[in-house]
Amino acid sequence: MGLLKLLKTEKIKGKIRLYFICGLRLLKDYNEKHQLVTELTKTLTTGQALLIHQVVKMKQDKNEKERKYVSLFNQYAELLSKQLVKEQGKEKVFQIYQNHSIKELNILSEKLIKNGVEFIVLATKEENKLIISQNGNLAIHCGKMVKELAGKLTGKGGGNENKAQCSFPNGQTLEQFFLYLKNTF
Repeated sequence: MGLLKLLKTEKIKGKIRLYFICGLRLLKDYNEKHQLVTELTKTLTTGQALLIHQVVKMKQDKNEKERKYVSLFNQYAELLSKQLVKEQGKEKVFQIYQNHSIKELNILSEKLIKNGVEFIVLATKEENKLIISQNGNLAIHCGKMVKELAGKLTGKGGGNENKAQCSFPNGQTLEQFFLYLKNTF
């Protein structure tokens, strides 16, 4: 049999279940993990002992960059919302974007509401998603509207009275729903 490695244990009905590998499987497992660690140390240009530290540092750097990005996008969304209000007015704003995520459109939607817009429809072709928002003064239930109307175009989604989002299988159905909303409201 040769080498044996205990992977984990579980308590089941008062007994202990052992998970292990041994023999050639263990040797294959060790070789795969050794190759992985070797590739990681080359890629991250660090030693084996500092590998975990390097990954933790990379994760912290990524989180910091994300925080900075969100802060910058909030500033951009504020400027963009003022521009949209100037161009389309405070009653309704309809806009399709090519390269914004639904998360970014959600931030923009909140800025538009803060700037006094009553009804908002924002879409992203990048993700084939759409968000509908209203300031709470309209007799529109955004969630019900999405459930009833988007489903007719194979869209899926939902929400509450003031905000809803939906996704579509492709850009064509997204545009159809967007144009329907724009022409209806």
